[in-house]
Amino acid sequence: MIIQAKRHNRKVAVLFVDVDNFKYINDTYGHDVGDEFLKNISRCLIHSLRPGDLVGRMGGDEFIVVLDDVAKVEDIQMVCRRILENCKNFNHRDIKIAATMSIGVSVYPDDSEDYEELIRFADIAMYNSKQKGKNTFEFYSKELAEKLKQRIEMINKIVDAIEKEKFVVFYQPILDISRIENFNQIKEEIINKDLVIGFEALVRWFEDGKLIPPLSFIPLAEENNLIFDIGKIVLRKSMNEMKNINKMLFVNASAKEFEHPLYFDTLLKIVEETNFDPSKLNIEITESLIIRNIDYFMKMSSSLINRGIRICIDDFGSGYSSFSSLVQLPANMIKIDRSFVSKIEEDEKVRKIVKTMVDIAYILGFDVVAEGVETIEQLKILQELNCKYAQGFLFFKPMPLEELLIQLAPARN
Repeated sequence: MIIQAKRHNRKVAVLFVDVDNFKYINDTYGHDVGDEFLKNISRCLIHSLRPGDLVGRMGGDEFIVVLDDVAKVEDIQMVCRRILENCKNFNHRDIKIAATMSIGVSVYPDDSEDYEELIRFADIAMYNSKQKGKNTFEFYSKELAEKLKQRIEMINKIVDAIEKEKFVVFYQPILDISRIENFNQIKEEIINKDLVIGFEALVRWFEDGKLIPPLSFIPLAEENNLIFDIGKIVLRKSMNEMKNINKMLFVNASAKEFEHPLYFDTLLKIVEETNFDPSKLNIEITESLIIRNIDYFMKMSSSLINRGIRICIDDFGSGYSSFSSLVQLPANMIKIDRSFVSKIEEDEKVRKIVKTMVDIAYILGFDVVAEGVETIEQLKILQELNCKYAQGFLFFKPMPLEELLIQLAPARN
């Protein structure tokens, strides 16, 4: 087909089609249903194409479509949209499955004149479709290839950093703000009144002397099942560094970590190996995890609390869960999301919401921490709303523990 296109000076499009979440379909309904599902996808693809176009299965849930004699980009877009529309529903006996696909497109001769290279480029574009949320199509470009190359290089660096334990822990204090009276000398009051109740452990990564922003590697680590290994490093280092300090330790657990089958046993093992007091350990779980997997959260959190470990619901209010759900949750503390704290100065409705959060939390026996406090006015309002604990740049930025303890030295026992 490409030879003919070259002879007649025509364009050919190569589509790399990948079924989204096929493993979930196989695991949920069994391989027999999975096979029927793929047969249905094959029929849908054939019916979505024009006379003269070709379709073939690469293996597993991947298909290659070749569009012959393409006049303009709009023709390719039309076929892609038709594929996504025609193949979106699958019915087999009493089973109904909503099917989506990610499609990558490369074009001869614009992107390459080599067939294998066109398939590889279409695969790169398909990968980007998945990154955009799936159920869509994307055209190959050199910029896209460079972006993928950088992504792969970053993943390799993360793997190397895990093996060599390059990740370090910074800490941000959590304070009892109810006892702050002199707003012109906040840090002096923190030190003199010993207002620090604990420290939140935050992972940091320096490569070649430069700080790599957490948002540059944490999402990648989660997507590639590397976050559990990073989490183990943070747990072990923070417990070793904090075990002789008479303060609470707060450690984040992402959804991927908390749902990992080895998380519970690994956490308890590290607590034992570091000789850390479990009653001073707070595991922070985001509200979004609780909403999507409430039964698992209830079981795991109850087990950890029974071992003396505290549970903190992080980013509370960002996941749109109902206040009534708090009644059933096994937890000790909630952290009010910084998106609320940032608006309490100018938005009366937000202040009322925060006040309601604080009041209900206290009624249910939870401690409350406000995250992201950056101004004195926010601090004053939080005091008025009876929020006892807070953290944020107004007080301290995250920093190495040794540096932080020097700043807090007069308050240490």
